Amino acid sequence: MSFLSIDSPNVRGCLQARRLFFSAVSVAALFTVGCKQSPTADQIRLEIEHRLPGAKFERESHVHLGRISMGAVKQLMRFTLPKDSSERKIITSLKRVDVATYRVVSLPEGPLVSEVSVLERRLYQEGWTAAVKERELDERTWVIYREDEKGSVRSMCVVSLDSYELEVVSIDGRLDEMLAEAIADDPGGFVQSLGS
Repeated sequence: MSFLSIDSPNVRGCLQARRLFFSAVSVAALFTVGCKQSPTADQIRLEIEHRLPGAKFERESHVHLGRISMGAVKQLMRFTLPKDSSERKIITSLKRVDVATYRVVSLPEGPLVSEVSVLERRLYQEGWTAAVKERELDERTWVIYREDEKGSVRSMCVVSLDSYELEVVSIDGRLDEMLAEAIADDPGGFVQSLGS
């Protein structure tokens, strides 16, 4: 009786095919209408690479706090922050946080306008709304959000792409409550931060 080694070409090929399959399924499911959470930073990076032929990014930093991690953070807050503190209320309203920075390895030559427009249309078709869309010569920034059936903001993504790096922030939770608490905590500072 012989056993296959992990280093065997057949096993490696099978593992690679499985990874490729799950990656393809993840990307295909990225912006489906029934999706209840925002895409991860890696899913957004993959979608941009797919939509912009020749674009390639390399991860520099990544922080992911899923439901379990956020649950642990919330439990720690019970012992460290007063129940009515704005910090605790803001963190309590979050379900998932995903933040990543990628170094730009390559971008397609020429303007990104047509390719990015296709991506934007797809997002809007899937229920996302642009809160902020900024375009400069070699930089694009989007703040997009999606509401639930009651009209509450539940998912938000911030994507910034320039010729040096791609930055992605993706969060889920009761975001309208989080923003209301942030504004109530320091209205002048919030308004001032919008102007900068």
